[in-house]
Amino acid sequence: SPSGRLKMFASIYGPLLPFLLLLSTTSVTSFNLTPKIKKAIDACYPPTSYNTRRSIAYDAAIASTTTFTPEGIPLGGDAMVYGEFDLPFFARLLSKARPERGDTFVDIGSGAGRIVLAAALLAPHELANCHGIELSAPLHDAAVAARYVFEDIGEEDDDGGPPPPIAPCQYTLSNCMEGEGLEALATANVAFSYAVTWANDETH
Repeated sequence: SPSGRLKMFASIYGPLLPFLLLLSTTSVTSFNLTPKIKKAIDACYPPTSYNTRRSIAYDAAIASTTTFTPEGIPLGGDAMVYGEFDLPFFARLLSKARPERGDTFVDIGSGAGRIVLAAALLAPHELANCHGIELSAPLHDAAVAARYVFEDIGEEDDDGGPPPPIAPCQYTLSNCMEGEGLEALATANVAFSYAVTWANDETH
């Protein structure tokens, strides 16, 4: 971390065991998932389209597999298990991480970008950048597309008001262990990973 203040939190899948590593002593700021923020996130990521986003991840895993049955059927679709993190719980975790003004949030394995958008909406005045790193091109594209959807929310808001403020969002198509992905991770003050696909071996 450029400032020497790296605060990480993650969730391990199966079962979910959230944990925090907090290296900050600043006062806690509470970030609340207001109805306006929830509505904006749902507009970009409709709950009714969850299975579509899950299918994108499954198809991407099948397309990139190098393992086939003797009959030529591709294997490996389950290697990319798509999941969407609970937003109220994420708001609580982000509060515990205590981001400070000018911090950078990085989601490692950001999928369709839902948590990147959530962080940007929950802490628009604290976070200078919200960055998603994703290895799958279809999911990366979905994240970029969802961010564009947000631009139209103000015109569609039922209360006639402006959309909620949002921090800058950025998306990198890369492995987080090398190249642009590793460079992005190095900028993080707050790092998040909903770790559903890490290999269970010595590289974990």
